[in-house]
Amino acid sequence: MTRSASASPVLLKTHPTLTKFTQGPNNLFDTILFDEAFHRTYDAVLWMESDVVPVAVNWLDRLREEAATPRGFWRKGPVQQPALRHSMVSTHHRHQNSVGLYRLGQPCYRELLRRVRESAPEAPHDVSTHLFLHEQRNFHIWQSVAHRFLYTDFVQNRLDNWSLADVRAVSADTVLVHGKHEKEAPF
Repeated sequence: MTRSASASPVLLKTHPTLTKFTQGPNNLFDTILFDEAFHRTYDAVLWMESDVVPVAVNWLDRLREEAATPRGFWRKGPVQQPALRHSMVSTHHRHQNSVGLYRLGQPCYRELLRRVRESAPEAPHDVSTHLFLHEQRNFHIWQSVAHRFLYTDFVQNRLDNWSLADVRAVSADTVLVHGKHEKEAPF
């Protein structure tokens, strides 16, 4: 997913208004998504968290496939699993989770992210994007960019005590699972 062999070093930026909970992830996200050299060097980036688990040996091949098509996406992320009909569900869970692919080198997407950050600097970056786009005053923006935010089965966001059988029951094409509660080791 690289455009050239050399990548420039990235410096951390501090946002003094961020809460302790979101400061680390938001700083990392902003460092990557607002770095000019990073956008010139790479086409896409996979955002993984420490609780993302590969559940297929070919996960890197599947990742390359997802990053290559369709060309116009800005975000590819997981559908919440299981379906949002249990006691853990809140408005927080209705966003596209941050785990997944981000298209780089897209000036309009970067401008959207800048506007989102300005409007909600303390919110987690994935939640703030969802809230911004679904505010009534921004509905016209959502209508024009909704097709660039794709839900995909290459990664699942699990809120339950999941097993590989649970993952496969949703999709045999899933290669990554984001979730802290696996019942068993996938391999």
